Amino acid sequence: MCQSVQINQEPGSPELGIVSDGTKCGSEMVCQNNECVLLSVAYVGQPTCTNNCNGNGICNENGNCHCNPGWKCPDCLETYNGPGGSINSGLNWENITTITAAPPASTTATTITAVPPASTISTTTEAVEKYYARIILNISFPVYLRNPENVEYISFKNNLETLISQLYSNNNNFVRVTINGFRQGSVLVYFMLEFKSMTNVPLAELQQGTSDGKLGNFPVEKKQP
Repeated sequence: MCQSVQINQEPGSPELGIVSDGTKCGSEMVCQNNECVLLSVAYVGQPTCTNNCNGNGICNENGNCHCNPGWKCPDCLETYNGPGGSINSGLNWENITTITAAPPASTTATTITAVPPASTISTTTEAVEKYYARIILNISFPVYLRNPENVEYISFKNNLETLISQLYSNNNNFVRVTINGFRQGSVLVYFMLEFKSMTNVPLAELQQGTSDGKLGNFPVEKKQP
């Protein structure tokens, strides 16, 4: 069967059919310049980090350590209660403290939307209600969010899931949050909240916890009501 596809793209945008550099394409192999090459070839001459990030992170393309969760920038040597990250990623590398909700402003509303819950599904341990929502982070869209296999994408995703989960830590009905993906427009974060049983206010904790215009250290976009 013969098929063809036509894709209209904005001028200057990356070709959709091209796999991003750094994408895994085999055992110890990654894509580079549209070829599948050995890691030893792909990263020869790339920036290096002092002490190889002390074994608690990786060296990013800017020559800075991207620390694993629980290890502090810039050299991943000191442990702390935080998500890790790098000085390039916009992640919070200060200690995470209990998030105290500020009184909601009377003239603004956080841009968080939800859709009705999906049908109840059965798992081996519990019934779960799913609610799909999005939140807008008022930051520049990082290039690495275009590649779900990128280490910084994974760390960014895990960090947001941790921050949102913390807001629901006192809700015994809450099960988990899963980030489904990101889109440009600042950074549009699409996620799914899961609960043990139906709730009429799935976003209550999130709206209260971001009423000061922040999710952790990330500014949350607000709009006039």
